[in-house]
Amino acid sequence: MSQEIPVGSAIRPRRQVTFLVVLLFVACCASGLTWGFCAVSNRPAFNPAPLPALLRNAPAFPENMNVQEQFSAMLAKRFPIGAPESSLIHELWIEGFKPKSNWTETSRDAVFNDGSICPNIGDISWWIDGNGHVTKIIGNFSHNCS
Repeated sequence: MSQEIPVGSAIRPRRQVTFLVVLLFVACCASGLTWGFCAVSNRPAFNPAPLPALLRNAPAFPENMNVQEQFSAMLAKRFPIGAPESSLIHELWIEGFKPKSNWTETSRDAVFNDGSICPNIGDISWWIDGNGHVTKIIGNFSHNCS
């Protein structure tokens, strides 16, 4: 009364299970890589932060040194020598720049990184006097996609 199981039928479910296990493994790896990228950049993987107005209004072709000088001149016009540092910091923070320097020094630095795969990065440095007024400001920006 025993029924014989055909030889090929036991292999088929095993292949299906193996395929599902491999598929699950690949899905987990892919989601782990995406999560890891997001954790490092603090941004959703394909949802970069909007460019701040200071960078949107920057001259094109950031690789060109003359353009970097134009960007610094634009910053100096927006935040002239003698301007209170508090207004500079207020605007930078509103636009998404983050502090990057030791705030006990007279030179300060803030950076913006949109968190994209090819990031737009803005770096603004300024110096202050003993009264908290800007004495010099320069900036650099780049679009890093290599």
